Amino acid sequence: MNNTSRWLYLPRQVLKMMMGNRDDREIGRITILKSIGIWFLTLAGLFLYLSWFRLALLDDVFINLVYCRNLIEHGLWGFFPEPVTNSVTSPLNFLILSLFGFIIPDLTWAVIASTTVLLGLLLFTLSEISFQVFKNRFFALICFSAILVNPLIMSTVGLEMILLIFLLSGVIYCLLIKQNIYLISILSGLMLITRMDSIVFLIPIVLFIQGLKNRICFLSLSLTIAAPW
Repeated sequence: MNNTSRWLYLPRQVLKMMMGNRDDREIGRITILKSIGIWFLTLAGLFLYLSWFRLALLDDVFINLVYCRNLIEHGLWGFFPEPVTNSVTSPLNFLILSLFGFIIPDLTWAVIASTTVLLGLLLFTLSEISFQVFKNRFFALICFSAILVNPLIMSTVGLEMILLIFLLSGVIYCLLIKQNIYLISILSGLMLITRMDSIVFLIPIVLFIQGLKNRICFLSLSLTIAAPW
């Protein structure tokens, strides 16, 4: 494994360090510190890049932030502080923004922080897919760079687009690598409560899944997750 790919295997490196001899543990510590350092710099760079968009968020983002503020301050799901309304188009994105809003008082910075985390997870997922399919990570870097410079996608910072891309890439990762029907179903269900029209993705996913029992399990679990909404 070359140096450019080691930093993506932090959990595996920790296990190897714990079970190896003294020299292996020392090498493992150095590799882990390098991995943490590279991840920190990557996330810091993403955060600085996204901070340029903080004052250019769409009006739809601020509508979502009103919902977030009411949930944080009043414990109420709604646009106004009294009646409960169910007009949020992306409940999962709303809940994630609210979670970050509990930690970061300025909700515009909460948007930037949550998007940074999502992009970091997306980069990791794309890297794993690229390595398994092409035995290198260049494809992931090209895809990720294309997302970062895509004006249509970056104009939706604070909305559900980046979250949906991450979840879809997670489904692809599970289909190609993990092949775990429960993970596939959970991620697909989360896609549905991110955008209900992502239900169109369930058709090719079902076709890709082998076995009638697995297909029934997938549809049942993913639709059950989305059912409350």
